[in-house]
Amino acid sequence: MGTAYATVVGWLGPQVLCLIGGLLFACNPTDPSECSLEVQPTFEVTVRAVDGPLPADTQLTLQYGGGMEMFALDEPPTEHSVMFCNAGPSAHGFGGAAGAGGAAGAGGAAPDSAIDALVCELWVEGAATLSITGGSYPELLKELQGESNECGPETVEEELILGEVSTNADGD
Repeated sequence: MGTAYATVVGWLGPQVLCLIGGLLFACNPTDPSECSLEVQPTFEVTVRAVDGPLPADTQLTLQYGGGMEMFALDEPPTEHSVMFCNAGPSAHGFGGAAGAGGAAGAGGAAPDSAIDALVCELWVEGAATLSITGGSYPELLKELQGESNECGPETVEEELILGEVSTNADGD
């Protein structure tokens, strides 16, 4: 029995056995102890505005294989199934409470909120499209692509800034 097992292991190789074992234990072919059994979100997205706190009317729309979900900063929280957003740390040095109430911006822009950043966990499989609107900023559209390693899916971190000038060749 021992010889037959050794032959099977030698024939299949440790990579294939780890793949089979990965279904149960999420192992890494080089060192199974390095893989976490903790489930992580597919994406962690931080949303900021280039000129201070987020506009009070900031809205995120997530489109993914299973449907669509929205989060609006100026609406009461609703039950979500894949997108969970919370106020995040300040990027501008004045904390999340600065600008509370805000003032209307030029050209009819929405007043600033008391929130400097949103940190959103997106629990989707594979690719998704995130649209962000708010104030007088142009719509920010981001295609998100999931990633994985030997242990399975890993969290992709993105920082998206409303009003930031693009650096791509098209100037968009």
